Amino acid sequence: MYLLPIPLTGLKRWGPRLISDALFILALSISIGSIFSFADFLRTTLGGDWQHFLSFLKGLVIQNTFTLIVLSQAQYILSKFGLSKVLGIITQTISYSLYVLLMFYILALIIRSAYGVIASLGIALMAIPFRIARSAGAFLLALSIVFYIALPLYPGFVDLLLTGHAYSHQNSIIIYGRIINEDNTVLNSGFLTLELKDYTNENKIYLVPITNGVFYIFDLPKNISLNSKITIFYDVTGHLFYTNITNISLHQLCNTSTTSRYFWLCEISVLVRGVLYYDDGITLHVNPWPEKKYVIYNPHDNTIRVDVSCADCELYISFVNSRVPSAVCIDSQCKDIREFIRYCWQWYVLDGCTAIISISGNHTVLVKLNSASSEPILILSMINKLRSTTHISPLEFIARLIYVQLISAILYLALLLSITLGLARLLGGTSRFRVI
Repeated sequence: MYLLPIPLTGLKRWGPRLISDALFILALSISIGSIFSFADFLRTTLGGDWQHFLSFLKGLVIQNTFTLIVLSQAQYILSKFGLSKVLGIITQTISYSLYVLLMFYILALIIRSAYGVIASLGIALMAIPFRIARSAGAFLLALSIVFYIALPLYPGFVDLLLTGHAYSHQNSIIIYGRIINEDNTVLNSGFLTLELKDYTNENKIYLVPITNGVFYIFDLPKNISLNSKITIFYDVTGHLFYTNITNISLHQLCNTSTTSRYFWLCEISVLVRGVLYYDDGITLHVNPWPEKKYVIYNPHDNTIRVDVSCADCELYISFVNSRVPSAVCIDSQCKDIREFIRYCWQWYVLDGCTAIISISGNHTVLVKLNSASSEPILILSMINKLRSTTHISPLEFIARLIYVQLISAILYLALLLSITLGLARLLGGTSRFRVI
């Protein structure tokens, strides 16, 4: 450049810049592999996972599509009554959210499969002499780096907007499931006691109510992730019953859930051992588990009938004081329940006792109950005091979810583009081209 026989001093001044640019591009070309290796490390450290992220987006797309189909059918039906405008706004909102999510999903597929091509194209543009396309090349290079690292962190960003806590992909899952006994009979009520170990290996006790046989955990406690070990007990009438989940990581449990592959949901099935029946402060449990048994509640005469066949087992009847059975009939021979009481206990704010009946052979046990109790009100007040104040109600969570789906993708893209522009200006600082 210095030896050019032309009187263009401005052009000759580009000599040192072209040399420094060439060295910079050479360094970028050699180290691009190391740059993306570090990007992988940084993304993993921050909790990003491409497979989970794409499944997360796919789940949202499927969910919104299904919701849109249902609402469209409902809108068509309501149009005959002149009420279609009620659902029209909701349908348009979900359609907008669906379009944004589809755009986001396509962008994610492009970045994941072609981030190397985009980065190489950016370096090639930056290598053009006289910095003609340096800004465009720097933008493409910054885009590939920033989006490759940050796109998989989107589920954590959504969690931050939903709950106010930043989570990695490992604890951004809503956990729910059903409670069954050893006969696969659903236990419709009661409570679960979750014993969780945080990162300091300290036990955290967490109570979850069961409604219609289903429990929901919308927000894990602080310092708890899906890598934490969990033990679940069925907590009713002064007893903690063991389940099939003992000292198992939530991550391991949720990896077996087919639902979590498409949604941010984790469905688990909790098997309670030894419990025949529970409802409103009275539990029937047996040890060992009998070969044959049949349990039915008769609401007309307020009785529980148990047909059981076992060689040598014990039937436990645990009840709160407000649900003391009026009598127990064994093969039509009725006796006072107090004759069988072996011990008493205190269950949080409620007192109660347990009666034990020894059974050998084929027998029919009829438990006659008294009137309904006020246990649900007492237990609900107790649960509200014991549960963490950081947990939100299902209705509030759904309202937040709808709002977040509308703004989260656009807001996150705007944030990433701002970071990309800043990095592009850092990589591709330009100087005005002078010829004279």
